[in-house]
Amino acid sequence: MTPSQRKRSRPYTIGTAIACGAAMLLVGLSLPAAMAQDEPPPVQGSALLPRDLSPWGMFTNADVVVKVVMVGLVIASVVTWTVWLAKTIELLKARRKLRAAVDALSAVKTVASVRQSNIEEPVASFYAAAVDELRLSDGSMDKDGLKERIASRLERVEVAFSRRISRGTGVLATIGATAPFVGLF
Repeated sequence: MTPSQRKRSRPYTIGTAIACGAAMLLVGLSLPAAMAQDEPPPVQGSALLPRDLSPWGMFTNADVVVKVVMVGLVIASVVTWTVWLAKTIELLKARRKLRAAVDALSAVKTVASVRQSNIEEPVASFYAAAVDELRLSDGSMDKDGLKERIASRLERVEVAFSRRISRGTGVLATIGATAPFVGLF
């Protein structure tokens, strides 16, 4: 064999040997990392984790600022539930009174035959507003104007009752708008 044939017949050269060695080194270094993915990572710093993960345990282990925010959210929740319960009871009572008053008014044929003592609020206020406008417009011949004036008075009475029934809902709006941001804080 001639020297040129030997060069061609050699399967490996020095460059090839270096490349193969480097490849094996890289595979050898990445093999433990690949094997480590199958194993769970070691737990470090487990002594720093709180053992009691109940809501009360987390509250007692929290910082002062977190405790103040949590107490504020609890107070807002209590206020919200209180307003909800009060408004539910108020609306149920108003609905019951309104049904009774509407039943009493449905039996009435003329304004003159209505007895003020038989009518309960809020219908009594509507009746009083309508009767007052009738008395003020007693000599007027304009019946369309009378209807408009009575409708205007009844709208004012309605607005007053609407304001009264919606008392306390501003607090709910404020709590509902700010509570998510306070909770995120």
